[in-house]
Amino acid sequence: MQRALIIDDNEEFCGFLAQLLRGRFASMDVATATSCREGLARFTLFKPHCVFLDIQLADGNGLDLARTFRGRDPAVTIIVVTNHDLPEYRDAATQYGANHFLPKSSTSPSQIISLVEGIVG
Repeated sequence: MQRALIIDDNEEFCGFLAQLLRGRFASMDVATATSCREGLARFTLFKPHCVFLDIQLADGNGLDLARTFRGRDPAVTIIVVTNHDLPEYRDAATQYGANHFLPKSSTSPSQIISLVEGIVG
């Protein structure tokens, strides 16, 4: 069973993305977190195959989490999903270990589904 973790301080976005993934990937187990602390705890216990990660969280920087996740599991797919669609954020996301960068404002649900299909096969 594939596992996805969504870490975003916007609970509505977490719910939307979780519903989207569960609706398309019936066998996927999806967990959510709304802070760095909660995200790190869930990552450790849940052992996701992919992580959707916002950059700015209430208690820290999502990119620091990306680096931590990459160090703990080199195989995990990290997808940064953010409102900050600037080249410097894209570059930083890559440097911190993200595999993909999705701007919230210009990424459609079908693009998210296509990306995840490529990840889970």
